[in-house]
Amino acid sequence: MIERQNYLKTSKHLPFLQEVMQLNPASLDRYRFYLRHLLLWADDQNFRQVQAIRPTLPSYLASLPGKEGKGTLASASQKKIIDSSKRFFRWAKVTYPREMNNLPISWIDTLRRPRLPQISSEHVFVSLDEIQK
Repeated sequence: MIERQNYLKTSKHLPFLQEVMQLNPASLDRYRFYLRHLLLWADDQNFRQVQAIRPTLPSYLASLPGKEGKGTLASASQKKIIDSSKRFFRWAKVTYPREMNNLPISWIDTLRRPRLPQISSEHVFVSLDEIQK
């Protein structure tokens, strides 16, 4: 169950994006989608203790299924969710300084897209004769 205070904070962040940051209404729908993932990840934990939530946000995003349940969520989507989450947390820290005083800026800065495992491909050797053909 999503924490009510978290939902209210994200709901107040969207008008800020529209009015102050002057985002297009179509962009607001995308931000709503990105913040929805943040709310689902935090679940019933308040954003004040967000750094203690496990699995971490990048790990959570790496485990999400992609389109039609195949693979994982696209890398670009993961990056946008992380970036909009960082933007939200910075806004929340400024807007709610007393409530969010335990949230360190250094933690916000450490949010990064999950690293993809490196797939090593075997080298293909080609002879000089094959190149000349």
